[in-house]
Amino acid sequence: MQYGTRREWVLLQNSVRLEIIMPRKYLIIGIVVLVLMALVTWYGIVSSGKKNADGTKAPVTLSDFFPFGKGSGQNTGTTTPATTTGDATGTSSSTPTTTSLPKLRQISSSPVAGGIAFSRVRPILVKTDTVPVETAPAPTATTTPAPKTPTKKTAVKTPPVPTETVTAVRYVERATAHVYETVMEDNKETRVSNTTIPRIAEAFFGNNGDSLILRYLKDDNQTIETFTGAIIPPPPVATTQDGTPVVETFGMLKGTFLPENIRSLAVSPDTTKIVYVSDTPDGSVITSALFDGTKRAQILRSPFSEWTLSWPGTLLMTATTKPSGSANGYAYSISQKNGILQKLLGNIAGLTTLASPNGKLILYGASRANGTTLSLYDSVAGKSYALGLNTLPEKCVWSKDSTAAYCGSSDQVPAGLYPDAWYQGLVSFNDNLWKISIGKNSTATQMLAEPVTVAGKSLDVSTPFIDDLGHYLFFINKNDSMLWSLDLR
Repeated sequence: MQYGTRREWVLLQNSVRLEIIMPRKYLIIGIVVLVLMALVTWYGIVSSGKKNADGTKAPVTLSDFFPFGKGSGQNTGTTTPATTTGDATGTSSSTPTTTSLPKLRQISSSPVAGGIAFSRVRPILVKTDTVPVETAPAPTATTTPAPKTPTKKTAVKTPPVPTETVTAVRYVERATAHVYETVMEDNKETRVSNTTIPRIAEAFFGNNGDSLILRYLKDDNQTIETFTGAIIPPPPVATTQDGTPVVETFGMLKGTFLPENIRSLAVSPDTTKIVYVSDTPDGSVITSALFDGTKRAQILRSPFSEWTLSWPGTLLMTATTKPSGSANGYAYSISQKNGILQKLLGNIAGLTTLASPNGKLILYGASRANGTTLSLYDSVAGKSYALGLNTLPEKCVWSKDSTAAYCGSSDQVPAGLYPDAWYQGLVSFNDNLWKISIGKNSTATQMLAEPVTVAGKSLDVSTPFIDDLGHYLFFINKNDSMLWSLDLR
């Protein structure tokens, strides 16, 4: 065909150019479609396999498509900051740190009537995170089973459960007689029993906290009732992984009553026995028994009834006349075999005593002009030592090995007739906490804590006791009957 005119020639050129351009355009569009399909497929693969540390699906970021500059040690999931140990070098540890508890702290959340501290061994709960592992299915090919041969069964040894020793303290709520417990390492208060007896004045624990004696006034406000019983634990219930019961249950008290109007009562050092004074028509009788009140045995009959009993050592019982700053007092040891009294101290106004577990030493208080003073009597050497503390033995407790005593003592004692004024609540002490170290022919005193400075609270120490490891000093603040503790370590 001939194209003679210019217009025809231009149309011919455009037609040829269009024929060349159209195939190239289709090629570019096809390449773009293929690239987009590849990117979509890659996104599906990456997003399906990427997970956080907790197993949840992690978002896909731009770095997953362009992982340039990403080191091999970099975490592709959610990062968790390491817990630092707080040292000056800035090193870190994966072990979480725990907040240290104050050395002097309040334990109970309500007024208490008495307590006991003891050690307990408990399992250490180890939390493990299990990750499901996918395994390939077993081959389905048919094989000929091998002939069975007798095998000897071997016992599978279960690895021992790791344990730890902790200090627990149990105490009785004054208003209800409910028993509570706090593990010192956890600082968590839990209720143990919910048998209600109102207005408890005094409580003693026995059998390492599983039994107790409750003393209170009957409705006539004159008769002293003394109940002894055991804490019956609740039936077992399901628990969570950390040992917390799914349903909260409590124990109950089951026991019996001792004679009415028991004037004084003491518990043996191993907390399995008791000794008490009760009135008779011609005076009083001192009786021993098991903690539950059974197997009673008369130790001593006396025309005198105003005794205060103590059982500081396995073989040592003491009886001190009821104290008053207006009368001289006397202290005796009691033979458990024949009930014979042996004089220890006497002719001392306002005498109160606290004998050591080994029976060789006696802390005693004496009334002075508008005050009181504490001294130490060595029964072996027959000597007394002034300790320089203005306090009462009722504010002290001996260490288990009789080498030290821990006391609450005020720098300044309010004027009054002692110990009467303190017993009657007419005065209150602002006590510091002291340690008295007993050496051979010597003593040394050391202040351990000043509650007003450390805790911002004035404490009047009463009914002190320590745990069997000697780690904690416990006491009741006479101002509000709250239970406190001091870490002695």
